[in-house]
Order: sequence, then structure tokens, then C-alpha cells
Amino acid sequence: MFDEVFQYNDYFKVGTIRTLERFLSLKESWDILVERHGAHEPFLCHDWFRMWLRHFQGSAELCIVIITNMEAPIFIAPLIIKTEKYKNIAKARILKFIGNHHSPVKSFIFGVKSKQERIKYINIFFDCLKSNLNDWDIIELDSIPEETELVNITEQSLLTKGMNFRSIFCYNDWMLENINFSSDDYLSSRSKNIKKEIKRRTKRLQEEGIVNFVIGDAETDFDKYNEIYHIVRSKSWKHAESDSNFLAEFRKWAMEKGLLKFSFLYVNDSPISCHIRLISNNTAYLLDSVYDQSYKKYGPTTLLRAMLMKYIIEKENVTTIDTIRGDETYKIEWTSTKRRRMGFTVFNSSAKGQFFRFIMMVIVPAVRNMMVFTKRLRDNPRSMEST
Repeated sequence: MFDEVFQYNDYFKVGTIRTLERFLSLKESWDILVERHGAHEPFLCHDWFRMWLRHFQGSAELCIVIITNMEAPIFIAPLIIKTEKYKNIAKARILKFIGNHHSPVKSFIFGVKSKQERIKYINIFFDCLKSNLNDWDIIELDSIPEETELVNITEQSLLTKGMNFRSIFCYNDWMLENINFSSDDYLSSRSKNIKKEIKRRTKRLQEEGIVNFVIGDAETDFDKYNEIYHIVRSKSWKHAESDSNFLAEFRKWAMEKGLLKFSFLYVNDSPISCHIRLISNNTAYLLDSVYDQSYKKYGPTTLLRAMLMKYIIEKENVTTIDTIRGDETYKIEWTSTKRRRMGFTVFNSSAKGQFFRFIMMVIVPAVRNMMVFTKRLRDNPRSMEST
């Protein structure tokens, strides 16, 4: 099952997966753990990582760490290790989560939900990284969702194990949570400005022709929906999709699983806006939206979003709507809860690891403070006269 394995104690073993072939053989046990983990399934499942590795692995080496209890997997750390220049300073062996900007979250995967049990497995993981799996200089764990308690658990474990680390803020994720209200109540609670704009723009757009809101959720029609999306995108301000092969493969896979849905706003027979979302575990993830720029004055994405939010609340039986990453104004206007995505940089106790720790935790903060001081002095030189 493993490329290498270590006996941690009488109950637990820690194994690593270093080859793609062994990773591919793990699908069934991997997905059982993801189901038990109970959060962000589409972005932690075996197929997601399989597709990601196919398109983005490059020169990175697999270093997936699995803890077993009585031979049954109970914890997965989906990791790769890559030798690259760190912060343009010097080359380092960096151990990191599998993923990139296409990954809304990154996380360890637990086969248990008990906080105390999760702490135990995180402790075993870091124990092994300090001893048996010590061929790294820096660990970069980013985009960890704070609502799963994993941020606190990881920080607690790092402190317990006496490891040198720093916490980092990655980005915000705006959500509409605890949906137990009607779509009418939700829309009526939006700001007066939004409600006024929706009414005004709808009226203006209706003067151009028949306005229709269309849901695209038929698996067999994926190619048609995808083509419409790209037609609208080609008329938008957005450039052609980077990583289009990965996105096409993921979207087709998600459509076949019954997870992916499109929505369109038409004027007469012409699509002027398109939105892609993914529904899983009572959560709607709002992935991407585009609109025909020639209709910009009508605010087509605002109109489509209003119709889509109403539809999701009424028809799709979700308790959470997740707008993914970023602090765009529209996300703050349409949702009410800000969830942080946090991370940790861990420095090895080796000479090279401590060199990077000194740079990042001593030199960089000192330079930053000096720059702030210099700017303050430049902006208000007389402020120093009283000191």
C-alpha cells in the first residue's frame, strides 16, 4: 500500500505515498475518509487530486502522508514536495498541500470528527515530520478553512511539538450560512440600493426583448452549456481561461456526478450572462460568472445573481452559499459571513530551515517596520520633534 512505512506505536502506522501508481490505487479508501471528514468533499476527493496532479504536478514529488489504525487509513495529508527558490532568496525543499489557486480550500483529511481525535492525529503527523520524514526545509500549509477548527488544531499541535512557525492570512471567503428563510425574505433584506438597481435594470433590459433565466443541469448537455459559457466569456472583459484543460475536465467530471450546474440569462435567444456553480453537502459553491460586455449598462451579472440566489434558496435545498475566495464588493453585498482561510509556514530545525526562519521572522518584520517608520517620518517630519 505504501512506498515507505513507519511504526509509530502499537496502534498507529505512518505511511507515505511517493508514486502516482500507489496514489491511484487509493481511490476507494481515500473517498471513504473524505465522506467521514464531512466538509468540502469535491475539493478533497481522490478525483480532484487526480485531475490536479495530471495537469499541474510538473517537477513536484508526491509526499502523501497517511496514518493507519489497525491497517485502516484514518488520516491523510495530501502533500507534494518541491525544490524551488523560496521568496527569491535561495532554493529550498518545500513541503506543501497539493493544490493551487483553483483549490477553494486545502486541508488535512480526517476519518473522525472528534476534535480530540483530530488533535491526536495531527500530533502524530508532526512527530513524523520531525523525525522519520525530515527531508524538508519549509512546510507551507495554506488556505485552511477556519470553520472546521483545523486552524486552531494545527496551531495547537505546532506549539505542543515546539516547531518554529508563523501564521499567515491567505484570503477571505464570504458565505451565506444557516439558510432557513425564504428567498423572498432574503431578497427583501438586501440593501435599498441593490433592490432599486435590480428593479431598474430589469425594466430597462425588458425593453430590449424577452428576458429569460435558464438552468442548465442536464448531464448529457454539458458540451452545449460549456460552449455557451465560452461564447459569453469571449464577449466579456475576461481573457480566455488559463488552465482551460483542467477546468474542462473538472467541470465535465462534476457534471457527470450531478454536482455542477449552469445558469444563463437570455435576452430573446441570446445569452448575455452565464454562471457556474457546484452543489455538494448542502452547500452551493459559486464558481465563475461572465457577461457580454455590450450589455454592461444593464448589470447582467447582478440580475442573474438575484435570480440565481432566489432559485438556489427555493429549489436546491442548501444551507450554505459559498462565494469562494476574495473580498469583491458584490460578495459582501450578497452574503453576511466572512470566513478566513489561514495558513502556516513551518521551519525545519536544520541549519537551512533556521536560516529561512531568521529571514522571514526577524529580518523581514524589521525591514517592514523600518519602512513604516520611514514613511511616517517622510509624511510628517515634525512628529519626531517631540520624541
